[in-house]
Amino acid sequence: MLLTTPKFDNITHCPQCMEDLRSEPIPKHLRKHYGSHTHFSKLIGIEFPELYDGVSFWQCPFCKTVWDRWTGRKLTAKEYARMCKREKRRT
Repeated sequence: MLLTTPKFDNITHCPQCMEDLRSEPIPKHLRKHYGSHTHFSKLIGIEFPELYDGVSFWQCPFCKTVWDRWTGRKLTAKEYARMCKREKRRT
């Protein structure tokens, strides 16, 4: 069981294209529900239920780069396609 926040959950810019991933500010009266975050995010969360019950990978909506939420390692297009194919077979 993971007890700490993954290192790559507080990303404000894409590590590949450097686009700003912050969206509009979270209203001050709601920030208590979002931890230390001050803005909503444009990040796309990707789940593979056979790996983890929740988001395992992040994807940039601009350059489509996918990286591991836990390690920050960028997935190659081949690795990502293989995972998607495996998930489709499972469902």
